[in-house]
Amino acid sequence: FFGQRMYQFPLGIFGVALGTVLFPLLAGHAQAGDQAGLRRDLSHGLKLTIAIGVPASAGLVVLSAPTTNLLFRRGAFDAADAQLTATMVAVYGAAVWAFIGVLIAYRGFYAIGDRLTPVRISVGIVACNFVLNIVLVCLIGGVGLAIGGALSAAVQSIVASLLLQSRV
Repeated sequence: FFGQRMYQFPLGIFGVALGTVLFPLLAGHAQAGDQAGLRRDLSHGLKLTIAIGVPASAGLVVLSAPTTNLLFRRGAFDAADAQLTATMVAVYGAAVWAFIGVLIAYRGFYAIGDRLTPVRISVGIVACNFVLNIVLVCLIGGVGLAIGGALSAAVQSIVASLLLQSRV
């Protein structure tokens, strides 16, 4: 729970904000038939995803243990709990770029009026995540859930971006 909340902080601050600002621009270009403007702003949004998401991911991985200890290690939250939470933060944090990428790519699909492709991708990713979670939990325990989620997000971001590229 705490690990998820910590990775969602940069996702909410940067990813959701970027998607919220970018969507009206993309929708305006799509509605006006301005393919060049749509491609330009979508490309800019995906570049910002890399420019913001990769450092945010690296920061969460590198600072997972000190941040977790600072925020949570007290009372009944002992060293073992802090270590497990830090591991979860690092694993989820490694995929912040992917979670932001999904937000931006899906906004691109919505802007061009395609609401089915994100649904189809998401259904496939749920199946992928389910299989990864079962396999990884059996192999390495609870951290496997975080790894499965992070890997699924990376696949989802890449697939969505490639399909959007072929459409736009």
